[in-house]
Amino acid sequence: SAAFLAALTAADCVVVPIGNYLISTQITIPAANKSLVGLGGTIVRSYLLTSSAVFTATSKDNLTFDSLKFSVSTSTPHTVSGSFINIDTCHFAIIKNCSFDGAIPGTTVNRESLFSAVYTPSCNDLIIQGNQFKYIYGNSCGANDGAGTGVNGKNVTIANNVFFNTVDTGVGCYTNCQNVTITGNVFDR
Repeated sequence: SAAFLAALTAADCVVVPIGNYLISTQITIPAANKSLVGLGGTIVRSYLLTSSAVFTATSKDNLTFDSLKFSVSTSTPHTVSGSFINIDTCHFAIIKNCSFDGAIPGTTVNRESLFSAVYTPSCNDLIIQGNQFKYIYGNSCGANDGAGTGVNGKNVTIANNVFFNTVDTGVGCYTNCQNVTITGNVFDR
């Protein structure tokens, strides 16, 4: 966690190379205009995060999460609160080509974990595109309160994502959203 935070503080673009990176404390993105780009590495969310996110940001615009792979660690409880990415009031954000796998390793029954994969309340000009959401217990994409995705902004695109074995909600919107496009997504189970 400390290495990610140091890299995000020092550079605008952080590359995640091949390897497994166990994150046990929440990483708060320190400023706007930051990108995290995956090159085969897997970010493993520790069960120690409990209700926290791996990456969180509030009021930090121009964030990009590209080609990152997320998974959960063993001992993660079924239906734990928390998420992989939590960005609130972050405008012009892009989450693309990522894989969010909430399957608890070594289990076959009740193997889904995490209430949310991506939590994005009140974000305008948001793009969530080309991602895979697998074995998410609650809401896959931007959950807020169990009733939908938490998409509560303007100019939001949720396109060409795959939702596999999502137990509750894949995609939904609040009634005060404006100019939201949901297209080309695949839902399986």
